[in-house]
Amino acid sequence: MAITLNPRRSLGALALVLAGCASPTATLAPPQEAVATDGSKQVVSATAGLECGQPRCPQLTARWSSKRAGVAILTIGVPYQKSAVARAEFHFGGNQVVRLMLPSGEQPAPGDYPATAFDAPVSLIDAIAYRAGGWVRVVMADGLVVQETVSNGEVKSQAVDAMREFLRAVDTATGKPVEERGSGGGVFDLLK
Repeated sequence: MAITLNPRRSLGALALVLAGCASPTATLAPPQEAVATDGSKQVVSATAGLECGQPRCPQLTARWSSKRAGVAILTIGVPYQKSAVARAEFHFGGNQVVRLMLPSGEQPAPGDYPATAFDAPVSLIDAIAYRAGGWVRVVMADGLVVQETVSNGEVKSQAVDAMREFLRAVDTATGKPVEERGSGGGVFDLLK
């Protein structure tokens, strides 16, 4: 008995399998969770890129500690660069801009490319994860500007998925409902 395959169905099934293999979420590592010696809870996201059409694609990593529950340390790095990240501007919607200009006191260890950590309100991480129409402009110390998409109505970056997983882990660590995420000061927590 011979089996005849419909070429259109076979190609369609193959395309679905390949699309699943190419999914950026499939390779995303889960956030790392730990308890420090002082008893504080800590969460670190996977490093993930924005939606880029070039190799100089900004990479984001978020770190959170229960010591400063309303604050995340957002590390921004740009591969294939020698100059450090000087600042970043996250744009959401018409006039919603969050500017990160002062480096955090906690900087990442040197890596394959320059990266700078900034203290950011957890609400910024929430905006990266859940607001459509977001983009970021990263300015390097040498003046180079890299501007890329966080998410729009059709495309979302791998960083969106990483920040969503990060926030789920933070919510679990705090034991608070999503509505109370970062409550207790928000931007004012940056002054602590």
